[in-house]
This record gives sequence, C-alpha cells and structure tokens, in this order.
Amino acid sequence: MELVNDDRIEYLETPVRMNNWGHQHRRDYLNTVESEFVLITNSDNYLVPTFLEYMLRPLKNGYIASYCSQMVHSYKAWQVIECSMKRGYVDCSGVLIKTEAAKKVGWNNITDHSADWLFFEDLIRRFGINSFVKVNGCLLIHN
Repeated sequence: MELVNDDRIEYLETPVRMNNWGHQHRRDYLNTVESEFVLITNSDNYLVPTFLEYMLRPLKNGYIASYCSQMVHSYKAWQVIECSMKRGYVDCSGVLIKTEAAKKVGWNNITDHSADWLFFEDLIRRFGINSFVKVNGCLLIHN
C-alpha cells in the first residue's frame, strides 16, 4: 500500500494480527528498522496531519524522544487527557523516538498490556527523564 511518497518514511504493516496487543511485532520491528526515528502505533489510532512536523522539531536539540502534551483516549470516554511520562498517561502512538535509542533498550516485554510504558521506563533508566520532551498540542486520538 502506498501511503506517502516520501523516502524518509518507512511504513510497516503486519500481515496478521497478533495477540498481546501486537507487542511481538513491535519487538521484531525494532530489530529491523533502519530509519532515523521510529513511531510505533496501531491502525485504529489517528495522528493529526502535522504530527511528524511538530514532533521532529525538538529532536534536533539532543532529545531522544518527543511526546504530545495531550491526547483523546477511548479508555477515558473520549476525553482529552494531559500526557505525562507516567504509566497510563502516555501512549506509544504519541511518542516519536530516535531509533538508535530505541534499539539500545529494545522492546523487552510482549505479554504485559502496558509493555509500551515498560519500554519507556527502560528508555528513562538508560537516558534519563530529561531526554524526553513534551510537545504542546493534542496530536493523537487513541482508539
């Protein structure tokens, strides 16, 4: 499927749905990705059209990851929630990460519903909480 005509974007669509929220695919993907940045999401999430533009800007200043300050979340009755680097308040779909950093920690859990948060904890332990930067805006609708 041709989604965008931009060589800087690598799109991976898995042919089958896996159990465990797709965490096995995420771990496998991190081992193969060659792009400079990685965004791990699911097909039922919506990113605003300027998501990448806003999320890339601060990554030029030494941060390893950027995340949006707000998201609309289906688990929260479609309310806008404030994102923060705490379990339950950030979703992997709203975080753009430098691939080099993501590969250094790896996706180590495939069975926990919150494996994306455990991945972020690994990044924080390795690079520090100040390596993440919050980008203002409600840039993600999580379904």
